[in-house]
Amino acid sequence: MVRASKYLLITIILLLSATNSFASSPAIKAPAGRPAINDSEVRYISARDYFDTALKEIQSAKKSVTLVMYLVALPSLEKNSHVLTLLEALVAAKNSGVEVEVVLDSNIDYQARGGASSGPYEKNASAAGYLLKNGIRVFWDNAASYLHAKVLVVDAESVLLGSSNWSASAFDTNFETDILVRSAQTARQILEDIQRLKKTAVTPDDMGHAGQKDLKISRDFFSGAVFRRIVEDGSDRVFMAYLHLLRISAEGGSAEVNVSHEDLIRRLGLEHLSPTVQRDKIHLVLLKLQEKYGLLEIKTKRVSVHEDIVVDLKNAPFKDPALVIPSAFWDFDWDRRLSFQAKVAYLIFLMEMPGLGLSNAWSMPVDKLTETYGVSRAFISGGIHELRRRDLLEVRYSEVSWTGDRDHPSTYVLKSFYDWKELEQNLLALEKKYGVESFRRARVNAALVSEDDNAALVSTMLDLEARYGEEVMKRAADVILRMKTDNPKRSAGYFINTIKQMGETNKRDKRDSV
Repeated sequence: MVRASKYLLITIILLLSATNSFASSPAIKAPAGRPAINDSEVRYISARDYFDTALKEIQSAKKSVTLVMYLVALPSLEKNSHVLTLLEALVAAKNSGVEVEVVLDSNIDYQARGGASSGPYEKNASAAGYLLKNGIRVFWDNAASYLHAKVLVVDAESVLLGSSNWSASAFDTNFETDILVRSAQTARQILEDIQRLKKTAVTPDDMGHAGQKDLKISRDFFSGAVFRRIVEDGSDRVFMAYLHLLRISAEGGSAEVNVSHEDLIRRLGLEHLSPTVQRDKIHLVLLKLQEKYGLLEIKTKRVSVHEDIVVDLKNAPFKDPALVIPSAFWDFDWDRRLSFQAKVAYLIFLMEMPGLGLSNAWSMPVDKLTETYGVSRAFISGGIHELRRRDLLEVRYSEVSWTGDRDHPSTYVLKSFYDWKELEQNLLALEKKYGVESFRRARVNAALVSEDDNAALVSTMLDLEARYGEEVMKRAADVILRMKTDNPKRSAGYFINTIKQMGETNKRDKRDSV
C-alpha cells in the first residue's frame, strides 16, 4: 500500500511538471498583422472567409510565399475580381523582397460548356501569364498527373489549405471547406513535398501558344455519316491526314491549304518507305478524302515530291459548338503513337464530356457508345484498354449485383496527353536503378492493372518488391490474375494493399517462428 501510494505520488508530480512545461512553451513569433500563437494552431476557414484570410496571409509575408493551385481562374483583368486582387498581392509581396513561387496544374479542363474543353495550360494560362509578366516564378506540374492541391504556405510557418480553388465560384458561390494551420513542422513537410513535384518553368513561349494550336472541329462532324464511314473503313492514315490539313487551315484562316510533301510524310509515319511509295500513298490518301469522303478537292494537278500540295477543304467543319482537340495530341506525337481505335475512343470520350460541372468523370454504357458512334463493342473496348495502358484514361468499373448485372455503367476519367519521351526517360532511370530483371517484373505487375506506362506505379512496385520480396509479389499477382479485367477490385490501389497485407503477414510469421 505504501509502495502504491509512493508510485501514485511520483506519477502526479510528473504530470504536473509536464503540464507546467507545456503551458510555458514559447509561442511562435508571428509577423506583424498575425497574432502570436502556440505551434500547431488550427482554425476553420469558411468559404466566404477564404478570400480575406488568404489576402491577409499574403500581405503579412516577410520571407516567402508558395502557392500550389489546381485552378486560378482569371478570365479577365476586372478591377473588382477577388482573384486579381490576390494575384496583385503576390506581385506586391514579390516587389517588397518576398520570395514568391507558384505551381499550377497543366492538365485539360473539361468543365467548359458545350464540350469545348481547353487544351493543356489554357485554364491557368491567363493567371500564369499575368504572374510571369510581373516577374514571379511560375511552374507547370507534370502533365502525366493531376495537381489537385489547393495550398498557400507563408513564411514556412502558416498553411492555408482545403478545397478552395482561386475562382469567383469558390469565393462567392460554392460550399468549400478550408483550414488555416500555424505550424512550422507542417509547413516544412508540405514544402518538401512541393519541392519533389515534377514541374516545368512557365516561359513566355507557353503564353504565346497556349490554346492557339488546339484544333476546334464542329461536334456535328463526329456524330455524322462521314466520320462513321471513316471509322468503319479503319482509315487511320486518311483521318490523320484530314485532321492535319484542318489544323493548317485553321491556323492560316483559309480553306485553301498548301502542305509540303515532307510534312505529310512525317505526320503519316511514312519515313521508312521509298520516295516512290511515299508519293503513291500520299496521293491515295488525298484521293480517298476527295472521292470517297468528299472532304476536300485536290488543286495540284500532279502530286510530286518536289512541290507543295494544294487542297481546298470545302465545307471545313469549323462551326460551333466545337470539340477541342488539344495541340498536345500532335506536339507529343500521339497521332502516330496510338492505334486508330485508341484515337477514336479518346475523341469519343472528349465528345461525351459536356456539362460536367466540377468533375471530369462521366458514365455511359458501352452499348450506348457503340450505338451513338457506329463503332463495334470490340473496337471501343480495345481503345479503352489501350488508353488505360497509356495512362490516358482511368476506368472505375462498377460492382456486379447478385444477378450478374452491373449496378451502374463504368465511370471514365480522361487524362491529358503528356510527353511520352519524358516517360520513357523516367522508366529507363528506374531500370538502371533497380536492374533489368526487377524492372521487367515491376512493369509486368503494373500491366496486370493496365498501368504499365504509369512510371509512378512501376516505381511503387519496385519499392514493394525490395521491401517484401519477389515471392510475396508473385502471390499478390496471382490474386489479381484470378479477377476479370473489369472487376472493380482489379486496380492499382487494391493490388498495392494486397501486397502490403501479405508482406506484413509474412514478416509476422517469420518473427513468430523464431
